[in-house]
Amino acid sequence: MAKSGAKSQSPDLASQISEIDARMKNCTLCRLHESRTNAVPGTGRIADLDLMLVGEGPGRNEDHEGKPFVGAGGRVLDSILEAAGLDRNEIYITNIVKCRPPENRKPLDDEVETCTAYYLEKQIELLEPRLICTLGATALEYFTGETNMAKNHGKLLRSKRGLAIFSTYHPAAVFRSNSLREVLQADMKKIPSILEKLREREYQQDIAEFVGKSTS
Repeated sequence: MAKSGAKSQSPDLASQISEIDARMKNCTLCRLHESRTNAVPGTGRIADLDLMLVGEGPGRNEDHEGKPFVGAGGRVLDSILEAAGLDRNEIYITNIVKCRPPENRKPLDDEVETCTAYYLEKQIELLEPRLICTLGATALEYFTGETNMAKNHGKLLRSKRGLAIFSTYHPAAVFRSNSLREVLQADMKKIPSILEKLREREYQQDIAEFVGKSTS
């Protein structure tokens, strides 16, 4: 691990991400490609990434524009990020599945399995986010196996592979229950301090490794 919490990443990271994006845009591995207008790979910061947001899948506006969270749910997300002191440009935003499910239905298990195996897990491997924030129950279940959002939102969890996971509601949930806006906002406001603790932990591990090498 590099000093002061800095992460070691490939110098051609941008080209590797672009290559994955190109594969997604031409992907025919599952049935979701049959009805899509555009695949929606992801957008945002890629180098030395602190925070990755992962939702369920693209909606109608996202399918039209080929970018995540650009519709009404995206406007909710933008306002909540701003209130939490988080800059969208410093975050990488993507989804569990990269093509819009018909009628915005929940992605089927085989669709999730295919899209995550070929794309999402590769994005995570390359970007190495310090923290993954799951937006909604589908993303929470994929990473942790948990299904109870009311119980698990606003908490720092561990994925099945040991990644740091923070769960909260999907911004679209606000349209079903406006009271969830305050919940979502309160959850997001916890993220800056969590990131600071994660950076400090990395720094402490770096120092411990350095001291161990110096005294060996």
